[in-house]
Amino acid sequence: MARARNLKPGFFVNEYLGTCDPLEALFFEGLWTLADRFGRLENRPLRMKAQIFPYRNLAAQEITGFVQNLSDQGFLTLYSINGQDYIEVCNFSKHQNPHKNEKGGDIPPPPQPPENKEHSSQSSNYESAPEKTETDPDESCIRNHESLCDESLQIGSASDDESPDQAPDDAARIFPLKDGSDYTVSETFVSELKDTYRKLDVEHHLKRARLWLIATPSKRKTSRGMTKFLNGWMSRQKPTAEIHHIQSRHNGFDERDYSEGLIQGVSDDAANF
Repeated sequence: MARARNLKPGFFVNEYLGTCDPLEALFFEGLWTLADRFGRLENRPLRMKAQIFPYRNLAAQEITGFVQNLSDQGFLTLYSINGQDYIEVCNFSKHQNPHKNEKGGDIPPPPQPPENKEHSSQSSNYESAPEKTETDPDESCIRNHESLCDESLQIGSASDDESPDQAPDDAARIFPLKDGSDYTVSETFVSELKDTYRKLDVEHHLKRARLWLIATPSKRKTSRGMTKFLNGWMSRQKPTAEIHHIQSRHNGFDERDYSEGLIQGVSDDAANF
């Protein structure tokens, strides 16, 4: 059963999806509607053709070619379990928001490959796409990151980790990344933040941003995306309000004699009026 899914502007500026066969790009969108809440579906070319292109004269081999091309480009993961072929749409859960009552989960996840250099290299390439956050409106359900919105050059990137202007001993400057490594914010970039957001306590908000990333691993960034994330974080903060002491209109209570009119000799626990 097809389901409603999200389509965002970043889809159209992806360099591969924007230059490949338009039917292949449309097929990729169609896969989102066929996938379950985890982005998985059976790899059955004839069924996919009937559901996505019911009125087009396409052969099963063309659908198979689309699937293979999208897999080669890192948009799909192909796998088999007990003789059945499956497809998993990469980064599906990060860019789609299935309804809480949507059924799914019958299709098993892809088996975890053994750790090796080749796999680590591929994971780094595929997972380098910026994550979906409140300040990243142009992302789509894609892994190829090169054609997404341009990011400014990184200041204090991973290649600068050994530069003398960094403070690696300051835990508040060390942020966890999505690949499990750490990112240290350079003193140069911190100075730029302080110069730009002069009404903010930048050091305090850096600590808050770090704790937020620690508490929400799914929102962690790549090394390349950290400066954009921190700049966006600071832009959403409000300066600490100045405290103004208000002079009360009611004063002199400490100078008033409240014993006037009381009956002398009456105990404290009795009415005295």
